[in-house]
Amino acid sequence: MENNEKDTYVLTFDFRKEETNSVVFFENVINVLGGFEDFNKVICKGIDSEIAVSSYLIDVQSGSIKLRLKDIISKIPDDLLKDITDPKALIGHFLVGAKYKALKLLDDTKALPALDRETKIYDAICEEVKSLPVNPLMPSNIDKSELLSTISTISQAAKNIDKVSFGVEGQDVVDVEVIDVSFSYKVPPAPTKMVQVISAELIVKKPDLLGSSKWEFVFDKNISATVEDTDFLSKIKNKEIGFFCDDKVKAKMRIEVSLNERQEVLDTKYFIEQIEEVIRAIPQEKQGNLI
Repeated sequence: MENNEKDTYVLTFDFRKEETNSVVFFENVINVLGGFEDFNKVICKGIDSEIAVSSYLIDVQSGSIKLRLKDIISKIPDDLLKDITDPKALIGHFLVGAKYKALKLLDDTKALPALDRETKIYDAICEEVKSLPVNPLMPSNIDKSELLSTISTISQAAKNIDKVSFGVEGQDVVDVEVIDVSFSYKVPPAPTKMVQVISAELIVKKPDLLGSSKWEFVFDKNISATVEDTDFLSKIKNKEIGFFCDDKVKAKMRIEVSLNERQEVLDTKYFIEQIEEVIRAIPQEKQGNLI
């Protein structure tokens, strides 16, 4: 395996001689290495699910424990990186830079509130991925929870070691970033759902006469709703009921609102459980063509 310095990086683990429990120390070393391995996989999966990557040990140096590692891309789609002579080398080099970027972001964002810090780190890494000259028909999609969880694993494992440094090798320059140990991420709970059932008069803006899509109504604003009243839909299908401009329906409507952990609205969905009455805008004798 030929060594390409652009693809290698150095992890230095400092410890106090004769004061550090060897088993605990190496468990945390393994956790840090596992965190970086998972980081690689999350990034590669976000670029393309077919990319396969593994980290290999290149060298171990004495003093503080210093490991030289290299990310090897073993599989990559042929059409992912067009017009690139060596796409595997490019991805390998990119992963090293992405790790350094993530660790630098940890240090730069220490003063931010937790949620702002998470957003800034995630957005910056996504921008790095977007800089890759990938096929535009294969858009990247980094999973936020997975990415932040791997970075949290690295930070929290490093917390139990005197100091862990990450170095990027390239020609005669070695950039070193001490891993910040203050970052802790917990996967947010599933969105909270609030459900309300009300009786409402709705102006029919756009009925679905084919039964394959949502209806559009005017409530307090324009809304799209799924009509679940099968008896009513059968009458529509059989042409027993039609609608004129500005006709209304009196309906039993279910409103489902999804909220995030900060109780901010993520999504609102409307469902018409039952049509109780059709309210005509003009008298029956004056009605023209149905819609």
